[in-house]
Amino acid sequence: MNKPVKLKHLVDEMEMIFDNYTTFYHSKSGKFYSISGEAFIAVEDEEDISELGDDGIEEIDIANDIYENSSDYIELPDKYEINEYEMLDDFSVSVEDEQASRMLQIAIKGPGAFRRFRDMIRELNLEQEWYFFRDEKYKEKAIKWCHVNKLEYKD
Repeated sequence: MNKPVKLKHLVDEMEMIFDNYTTFYHSKSGKFYSISGEAFIAVEDEEDISELGDDGIEEIDIANDIYENSSDYIELPDKYEINEYEMLDDFSVSVEDEQASRMLQIAIKGPGAFRRFRDMIRELNLEQEWYFFRDEKYKEKAIKWCHVNKLEYKD
């Protein structure tokens, strides 16, 4: 029997997705696991893992279990699927004050967009609104992920 996904926990996991890691939801235990690309390579190549230490061995064990019992694990979207830049853009356009909206839209263009956006929302005193907006977008993505994967969830 699959456990319902705790939406808050799913959102937290989605916010912490990093390059070279894949996060999985274990439908039987309700736990999330972030596994490095290196761990999967070690499992595929059947490398000697004796010098990895307890944490490394545990990660390899989970990676191995994912291979052996793949139907019990569901991959979370990666950072490109989540697309936090799109959230910045959507927020910038949604700001009712036209001048503030334009300033934010300019801030997110080009390299350094996240830093400039963060600085601009502070300057415009929109931090609280941004974090609420962002949290709602992550929640929407989490709910959609649950629906796509036919998982029950609870708030």
